[in-house]
Amino acid sequence: IQGCHRRLKSLNNLKKLGLKKKAGKLEKHMKIWIAKLEKLGAGWVGDEAMAIALYCALTATDFEGGVVNAASHSGDSDSTASIAGQILGTIHGVEAIPSRWLDRLELRDTIDLLARDMAVMHNDSSPGHANREAAVLEARYPPN
Repeated sequence: IQGCHRRLKSLNNLKKLGLKKKAGKLEKHMKIWIAKLEKLGAGWVGDEAMAIALYCALTATDFEGGVVNAASHSGDSDSTASIAGQILGTIHGVEAIPSRWLDRLELRDTIDLLARDMAVMHNDSSPGHANREAAVLEARYPPN
């Protein structure tokens, strides 16, 4: 919520530029959004975190907006943003993630490989393919 309050303060810049009507509409929208988000809780427990993440994901116009909104409150914002990102990523795919975020992602190649391996394990269970993939995955991820 604190991030949203900072955004409301920045609306003063629009007002100074002579865009009072637009700033007023944005301010009203942000206050309504903040009030709705506050009713869901702070995200410190699972049901609140999921509710905030779902709300942000379902009201988002794009991946970045949903994740940023889920991170813009004073509660457990890293968790709610993570959950919202997972939901939006599942819906829209990796292509929806801003490239400037991916470019800075530590261990990006490793994360990509893990995701692809999990997809292979989940999507193709035909006997011949499964046996070949199982051998590759077992070599890549040896049991303890």
